Amino acid sequence: RLLEEGWNVKIREPREEGEEPLIHLPVKVAFNDYGPNVHLIVNNNRVRLDEESVNMLDDIVIGKVDLDIRPFDWEVNGSTGRSAYLSGIRVYQIITDRFEGDEF
Repeated sequence: RLLEEGWNVKIREPREEGEEPLIHLPVKVAFNDYGPNVHLIVNNNRVRLDEESVNMLDDIVIGKVDLDIRPFDWEVNGSTGRSAYLSGIRVYQIITDRFEGDEF
């Protein structure tokens, strides 16, 4: 359905016989007036991340993600398409070290 609506859906053929093709939607992230709102949830505490701190998501174990995307329709030299941009995301961190969540 996303393909029919013009979204930039990518389909990669299976590597081996019997596998399903890999279908994914690239989502662009641009920190500007339209977002994104990025929240990290750790032990029921919410931390808002910005463009400077969002890279910390690369170093955590993620248990669950809720996200919203918005369309951006574009035209370049007669070609058109619809890109997906992140408008908001909530990332739930899994604490894997029993001492990591301790409070003093």
